[in-house]
Amino acid sequence: MKANFYLSAKGIIGRKRQNFLLVMMIILSIVFSVSYLIYNQSSLKSLEETRRNLYGEWYTTTYNVIDPVVSQEGVSSIVEQYALICDNNIILGSVGKVDDNFEELGRIQLLNGKLPTHENEIALTTSLLDSLGYSYDLDKFVKIPVLPMDYDTDKLQRELVETKFIEYKLVGILPAYDVFWQKNETPLVNAIVSDSINNYSKQYQIFWKGSKAFESYKLMESANKDIVVNEFAYPIDNSFDYSLMMIQIGIILLTFVSNLIIYSLLLNKRKKSFVTMSNLGSTRSMIIGVVIIESLLILTFSFVVGIPIGLLIGVLITSFAKNAIISIPYIQIIIILVSMYFVCFTSFLISAMMIRIDNPGTLRNEKTKILKKVEIASKPKLTVILLIIFIFITSIGTLYFTKWQMMPYEKNVSYAALNIQSKSEKFFDGRILDDLEKIPEVKEVSAINFVPLQYFVTSKDIRENKAYDDIYDASFETPPIHFYKRGILLTNFYVLSNKECDLLVESSDMNKEEAVRFKNGEGVIYYQAILEKDKKTGMVYNFISVRQNDDFELLELPVEKGSMLALTSNQFVDEEGYDYTKSNVFEKDIEVLGVLPKLNDQLLFGNELAITNGSIFISQEFYKKLMLRMEERRVTEDEYTNINLTIDENASFATRKSIASIVTSRGGILQSDTYELVDKLYRECTQKALIVALSGSIASLFGLILLCNIVSSSLLVERKRIGILQGLGCSKKQLIKAYLMKIIKIFIPTIIIVNGLVLALVSYINQPKYLIEFIRIFVYGYDIYFEYPISQLIILNLLLIFILLLVQLYPLYKMIKNEPIENMKESGGV
Repeated sequence: MKANFYLSAKGIIGRKRQNFLLVMMIILSIVFSVSYLIYNQSSLKSLEETRRNLYGEWYTTTYNVIDPVVSQEGVSSIVEQYALICDNNIILGSVGKVDDNFEELGRIQLLNGKLPTHENEIALTTSLLDSLGYSYDLDKFVKIPVLPMDYDTDKLQRELVETKFIEYKLVGILPAYDVFWQKNETPLVNAIVSDSINNYSKQYQIFWKGSKAFESYKLMESANKDIVVNEFAYPIDNSFDYSLMMIQIGIILLTFVSNLIIYSLLLNKRKKSFVTMSNLGSTRSMIIGVVIIESLLILTFSFVVGIPIGLLIGVLITSFAKNAIISIPYIQIIIILVSMYFVCFTSFLISAMMIRIDNPGTLRNEKTKILKKVEIASKPKLTVILLIIFIFITSIGTLYFTKWQMMPYEKNVSYAALNIQSKSEKFFDGRILDDLEKIPEVKEVSAINFVPLQYFVTSKDIRENKAYDDIYDASFETPPIHFYKRGILLTNFYVLSNKECDLLVESSDMNKEEAVRFKNGEGVIYYQAILEKDKKTGMVYNFISVRQNDDFELLELPVEKGSMLALTSNQFVDEEGYDYTKSNVFEKDIEVLGVLPKLNDQLLFGNELAITNGSIFISQEFYKKLMLRMEERRVTEDEYTNINLTIDENASFATRKSIASIVTSRGGILQSDTYELVDKLYRECTQKALIVALSGSIASLFGLILLCNIVSSSLLVERKRIGILQGLGCSKKQLIKAYLMKIIKIFIPTIIIVNGLVLALVSYINQPKYLIEFIRIFVYGYDIYFEYPISQLIILNLLLIFILLLVQLYPLYKMIKNEPIENMKESGGV
């Protein structure tokens, strides 16, 4: 056994060049597996930490506790509850005193004012102020309707209860955390005071630390209404990550197949040595034993080298991620490594069991075939060119695909917003914008008013436009423009705030005089997106600038600056339960002061509001005149149906929900919170990009290793010729220059062709396959975007050229360092 071990170790060292490819393949598989597991686990930990920062570290809260155990393990915060707040027989919360740890409840920070320090002071949540009908003005007195904490709440269902009113001075405004954690009339403390209420018994609300391991399913299934679970920070999600499992299985299968093929080829090259060993008395089982020991040594070395490299790369990749928290899943890593070790050893064992010990005659025939192959391989230009092409395509393709994977996040991240809409036909008073802007962590507020009536526009140019006639006659699942009748367009009116007016004026072709006229209500801005027609299918689409073929033609559009549009309005009327359309409420000619071919990227009102082709934008002044003309109602102040807020990306959960609470009390609803969608998009995109980048890097490295072997072998074949040239007086510089010129003749056309090929391929496939659905929706939600990473491509090409030159020239440099007589000896071992 000791002799076999020694023989195996010496054999591995002697064949280090042949074993290098096998070792590198195993190391790369280990590095990929370990680094990806670290990144995946760290991403999950980062997500958990982010959720706890937003929603609070507490796991559950219990209330109506009479005698709490302060020293009990897991207690996070103990809040004293003095009285129930009850209005119109509805429990709105409770009055209480908080401790220093109460801020863990969703990173609570005052929206305005301070926490009470005197007996007659109080701080209330925005939702409680709205429910009681008070404004957010500080230093005024408010009356709180209260009941004792031990009051029998079942009476509220049977009889009208008379409450006691206590007057306090409002000194602080709290975020509306009670809206989301006060369930089934749970009296969470949402009115904070500094002292107890006389003659009222005291109870407690306790916040508990914990995790999902805290038997969450029992709590959720419990009928105990005195428990609230923080589902926002600790969502109950038992779904299994099948994508991670499939990636792990794929890596293991790839490692098994590649090791089986490579090791079988390596053993096949050693037939001569196996015959020699057999002639010296070694049995087949002894030879297989030596091979198995070799495979164990190779495996052990690969794992010893690959594991620390994988750990290092995983930590480095994670450290560059957003909100990075490095977490190493040791158990998962051990499981995947043990599985991989077993799979690798199995592949080696199968290769070893397939060893045949041939007789000398068979071996001579095989040697003749091998010599012919060597002679053919002495001119490996085609193989080298193909490998260089493979390396370039893989590397450049990896860059493009990595960029593609990250594009949905990169395109959406700057448009994340809270979108708020009015309910039914109610309008927000314009003063709500000022109130929302005062909230800490709110960065920007924008608004738009969608006028909920039917409008129709037409003109001579619209009626006589052939392109519009063709669109009207065609059958489109998603029409690029909407018609009421032939030659009459169905449109929407959008009223803009002053800020949005300025942005649209910048995007249109209006001058200063026309911009002033627009704001004064003397005309409109018409959104007429550029349309293009597919010559083959006849379908019409919104113009996409990235198209690079001649299959599409731009359509001539009828509306231009200065056009006069005939505007007609219809109104739906509900009379005695019957809906009908009251046609021609009014008719008016309107002047188009500006045409908008594209919406400004800085506009925020697009969330949850599809701005269709043919929409009309008007100012507040035009809107007031419009309402007067329709005799609908008088507009005296700014009013809006849609509001968008951009907030700090680390804004607390309580702040976000307070905004929702404020809007709800003003007749609106939080339509969407796209910040969470963007966070989810970031995790998905980075994980896909990481898989693509690591896979491409491994494939490129694999190609480089093969290229190193082929270049070394081809130079060994030419070693005698190099020695003769040295003997004839050629210097090292001349030899390198001659070889370099030979390489450049291959490199330059190959690099140009490959870059052109990849660019053409990208330009072709990015149109149908890389549609990005924006969070901010315009024109049915789809646009095609792609940015060519020019600077990264230049750097990558230069780096690849340097590496490939090094691969080609380094073996030659080592060879010409020898004396000419050594190089002129016959080279065997090729």
